[in-house]
Amino acid sequence: MPLAITVGSTLVAQGEFSLISAIMAITVVVSCSMVLPISTPPNAIAMSYGIIDTKDLARSGLFVGTIGIVLAILMFVAYWPLLN
Repeated sequence: MPLAITVGSTLVAQGEFSLISAIMAITVVVSCSMVLPISTPPNAIAMSYGIIDTKDLARSGLFVGTIGIVLAILMFVAYWPLLN
């Protein structure tokens, strides 16, 4: 987020750019990282102890990621006009 805010501030200074919209988009998309083995500490701990395998994370992460992307698109279609 600090990098996004820095780049966004520069773009705001150069012209029409909504920093709040960009931050919201990045936050929602980054939240969909469940397919990665070490996306959260509990996933990393469970994987390091051998409780779950990469294929288990990939299967559930693909489902959660797909749902997250669909929800993110729907959210921005609904709320983008309100932010600009």
